[in-house]
Amino acid sequence: MSHSTLAPVFTGLRLGLHALLIGLAAFAVVQAFVVSSPAAVWTLVAGAAFVAVYLAGVWATRGGGDARTPRRAFAVMWVVALTLLWALLVWFGPEGAYLVFPLFFLYLHVLPGVRGVVAIVLATAFAIVALGLHLGFSVGGVIGPLIGAGVALLIGLAYRALTREAEERERLLAELIRTRRQLAETEREQGALAERARLAREIHDTVAQGLSSIQMLLRAAERDAPEPSAGYLKLARETAADSLADTRQIIREMAPSRLDGGLAAALRRLGEDQAERSSAMIDVAAEEVELPMDAQTALLRIAQGALSNAVRHAEASRISLGLTATPPDSVSLTVRDNGRGFELSSAEAVSQGADSFGLRAMRERVEQLGGDAELKVVGDAATPDDAVALVIGLKPDVVLMDLQFGADQSGADATRRIRALADPPAVLVLTNYDTDGDILGAVEAGASGYLLKDAPPDELVAAIRAAAAGETALAPAIASRLLARMRAPQINLSARETEVLRLVAEGASNGLIAQRLHISHATVKSHLVHIFSKLGVSSRTAAVAAAREAGLLR
Repeated sequence: MSHSTLAPVFTGLRLGLHALLIGLAAFAVVQAFVVSSPAAVWTLVAGAAFVAVYLAGVWATRGGGDARTPRRAFAVMWVVALTLLWALLVWFGPEGAYLVFPLFFLYLHVLPGVRGVVAIVLATAFAIVALGLHLGFSVGGVIGPLIGAGVALLIGLAYRALTREAEERERLLAELIRTRRQLAETEREQGALAERARLAREIHDTVAQGLSSIQMLLRAAERDAPEPSAGYLKLARETAADSLADTRQIIREMAPSRLDGGLAAALRRLGEDQAERSSAMIDVAAEEVELPMDAQTALLRIAQGALSNAVRHAEASRISLGLTATPPDSVSLTVRDNGRGFELSSAEAVSQGADSFGLRAMRERVEQLGGDAELKVVGDAATPDDAVALVIGLKPDVVLMDLQFGADQSGADATRRIRALADPPAVLVLTNYDTDGDILGAVEAGASGYLLKDAPPDELVAAIRAAAAGETALAPAIASRLLARMRAPQINLSARETEVLRLVAEGASNGLIAQRLHISHATVKSHLVHIFSKLGVSSRTAAVAAAREAGLLR
């Protein structure tokens, strides 16, 4: 804790404890002589011994480099010796009892845990008895040591908490300094690579092109020049050709090594290297595309991160990597695998604390190039059973769920089943229905968001990404309805009561309702009683009408 800003505080507390203990010992000795106590001389001897033993122990603990962590056996012997000398001082005169207060801190400091508390309790009891024998038992003689013990315990606990906080702060500071150094080194390295790539482009576009032009001009002049001028021109052309070869070698050395031969060749080498390091079969289909050096480097890094994620997180056995040109002036980099998938928000959280860039950095690279990390539809289902099966098999990040599948199937039921799976995806409801019953049923089933099908495309994309990141996404109209309902709550039907009432509105009998919801006749009747009570009606027809008027049914 030598670098901690709290070090002066701890030093001040220790010096204050030393001064308090020595001062109280001196007070006990002086008071014995002032009142002409018969044991004044013995009090002086015991007080001097007490201070000497205390200072010797403090000095000895400094030898270990840290006065707060003395050797355990020596510390126990030291505390026992001080306690015995203190008991003698209390025996000779009541003033020695005041020394119990700094001793409390010493017990908590040297004897960790319950042993320190037990020592405080015993010392407090001894002080109360000693004061009672010297001055007579009184309320103050009992309350005083008890209050002192309580205050010492509180201060001791606060001191320990402060110490732990200081140590944690010191650890975080050291980690921050280390991380800052690593970041600075990484930034310097990235800056150097970027500068080398820029210089390679500049040299290629200026010096190399100029030398190439000079070479062609000299070749043309050489054909028409007489001797000996033709010989000089040939020598100049060969010199320019050698300089051009040297310049191109410099460009190759300055550019990222993997990009020798272009981005397509670099991607093929990347696939081969990754396949050798893992058991995955990697197919690379890359077209030759003309891109700036920074774009090629960024796409290569994105492909590296994507392949690494597919192998490490998805545990894929087959991966396909593709690079295609998409007119008029775009390229598409695709990575597909047959892995088990992984949760987007969890993977990004891990990548923030790891050495790799991760999905977040891949997306940032794409955005820096003016592109978009595309959303991919991996499957669609026509029934709740199909939806659950596809979720289990495809492991998507987000499920878009409609609320109506058929007469006896609902999106809320499918949502509930999906959210009950191990490591479930986020479910985003996308529907035409906006009644309170539909909204509350979906939210209670575990939906992360609720959008209407007339939502703009950009709003839908933003909602999907928010759901994938573990956030809530609600259409503005839906959010307004929920807020209004919270501010002025009126009728509150549970999800099951809403399902029963919806079937009643469809004309289903109690028996059919029980069959569709897989509940008993008695349970259906109980739900109807609760529904009638909440709606303030006495018949099925009136209940349906009241629910529609309140927006609970569509």
